[in-house]
Amino acid sequence: MKKFLGLFLAIFLVSSTGLSQLKQGAWGVTSDITGSSSLGVAYALMSNLRLGVNVGFGVSGPSGSKSTTFLVGAGGWYYMGTTENVSAFMGGGLSFSSTPGTPVFDPVTLTTSTSSVSTFGAAGQFGAEYWFSQKFSAHGFLQFMFQTASGAGLTLATSTGTGLTWYF
Repeated sequence: MKKFLGLFLAIFLVSSTGLSQLKQGAWGVTSDITGSSSLGVAYALMSNLRLGVNVGFGVSGPSGSKSTTFLVGAGGWYYMGTTENVSAFMGGGLSFSSTPGTPVFDPVTLTTSTSSVSTFGAAGQFGAEYWFSQKFSAHGFLQFMFQTASGAGLTLATSTGTGLTWYF
């Protein structure tokens, strides 16, 4: 599997050469490589503005009480400029995730209950994208997010993320 992944990445890295940056009208497929497991579609509305939609699915927790999470998000990045093959960007987005609860048996009442958690967030991001070629890039960002989860108060969270994009 590692050889296949290495070959896959090598093909994209050498797909074109030269200084690269976002091109107006370009479509891309995105993938997070840290954090949530998500795939998305990106579109370059202008040469310095990218819009995107992501969907994801994750499984977490110890064996026997695993929980699954579904997420969807949308956002945009404004590119502030490109130096050689590095583009700095700032942006933001909205996200929603839902994690169904695991059944819990109450021996006193002899009932089983479940509780799910839904999270809504609004985030601001700052990061950079490195262009290996005109068709392939890697990005990293720092994110500040306001979020609320199933009736809980509003909280501020910070996170980092990295990902890959292949443009066609």
